[in-house]
Amino acid sequence: MIANEITYLEQSDPHFSQLLKEAFSCPAGLYFQGNKDLFNQKNKIAIVGTRQASKTGQAIAHQLAKELSQQNIIIVSGLALGIDRSAHEGCLQGASQTVAILGHGLNQVYPAENKDLAKRIIANNGLIISEYQPNHPIAPHQFLERNRLVSGLCQGIIIVEAPERSGALNTATHALEQNREVFVVPGSITDSNYVGSNNLIQQGACLITSARDVLDVMNFQ
Repeated sequence: MIANEITYLEQSDPHFSQLLKEAFSCPAGLYFQGNKDLFNQKNKIAIVGTRQASKTGQAIAHQLAKELSQQNIIIVSGLALGIDRSAHEGCLQGASQTVAILGHGLNQVYPAENKDLAKRIIANNGLIISEYQPNHPIAPHQFLERNRLVSGLCQGIIIVEAPERSGALNTATHALEQNREVFVVPGSITDSNYVGSNNLIQQGACLITSARDVLDVMNFQ
């Protein structure tokens, strides 16, 4: 459990994110812990990828998040191990805040290894969000369901290390349906962690090698 008050905001509330309202299958309401003002702020980008990330992939996600954060871009991810964790960590070393969207109720943190990270996100004036009631248990399908919120809350997403079967590819699908920009870090054709990533590039996703590549495309205010 994170020591912070849980609040609820209905979709009909004028403070509910307009960007998310326009997204596919927007929930009737969301639960929050932390700085709820971040929810409706612009200039958000998601960074997602495999839980079984290589050290190189983790370093890339961390660096991208840190550099974008230094440009006051809010970093959104799913508080999973691997790329998600590295993205949150990188943002915490930058200038902006980070937002974590969970696939279960806010009265717990999964995986348990990320409890301290969740506390640091809140302490850094960040935000943690869930569509599930606070005591709602963990179920595998919910992590796929929350991916539409990760992409829907942002103007674009960055994929770092997505294998052929990856939750990050599910997030990319939602992003395309929501008319969001999809950026992909390329990788070796012999590395299984990049099979899905490289396929996305072949299908027309924007190949990037730096945070500047993202900033050059996005119309951040």
